[in-house]
Amino acid sequence: NETIRGSLESTVLRGVGYPEIWQKLISRVRSAPQRIFWELFAGCAILTSMFLEQGWCCGPPIDVLADAAYNLLDAFFVSVVIGLILEGRVMLLHLGPPCSSFSWAVNRWTCYAMRSLEFPEGFLNLPKHRGEKVRLGNALALVSVKLCMAQERANGFWQFEQPKECLMFYLSEVKTLVYRAGIYLAEVSVCAFGAPWAKPTWVFANSTLILSIARQCPAYPHRHIPLVGSAPCGRNW
Repeated sequence: NETIRGSLESTVLRGVGYPEIWQKLISRVRSAPQRIFWELFAGCAILTSMFLEQGWCCGPPIDVLADAAYNLLDAFFVSVVIGLILEGRVMLLHLGPPCSSFSWAVNRWTCYAMRSLEFPEGFLNLPKHRGEKVRLGNALALVSVKLCMAQERANGFWQFEQPKECLMFYLSEVKTLVYRAGIYLAEVSVCAFGAPWAKPTWVFANSTLILSIARQCPAYPHRHIPLVGSAPCGRNW
């Protein structure tokens, strides 16, 4: 890690051409009074909100939806994030990389499938837009693995979330990360936490503490919105 602390920090950062938003991110993480919870691929940052309610010190949620500069496919930005992780500033790192090309919601249909158990990295000769979706998904999954390994190296905890039996878990690098000694799996039906759909979800982590969030679909009467076809916004699930 070659980032520099101290009174020269802002001068050095401007000198190497970091965007102002990255400088603010670095300052916020470094000025935290204790190790943080940090949500990457945060979307609308629901987890960050929940952790804040529980009194955790949280880093800025990272997602291109929040700011285009928070691009975890930008090697320079990833180096900033890894640098902060290796400084030991993160207590718990949460990653939920986009799963749209890995999900069985799309890959169970032959006419729409982009991957399979036999070819989790994606099919060859896909239409251009699907091929790009596959390449993007693979790249984000591999970045997530690198971030988890950096967090582990810094003696911190990480958790990796995807839909149950998602094809992302069949990528060789992801398999190597999650299917080994010292890694634990919690299966969660998110309707148990009030979501309007069942969405069985797997959360792998490098701590047994993750097992406390395991939940089955509650026995009391309730309905699930099926995650097939189009979402209420009109876009495909």
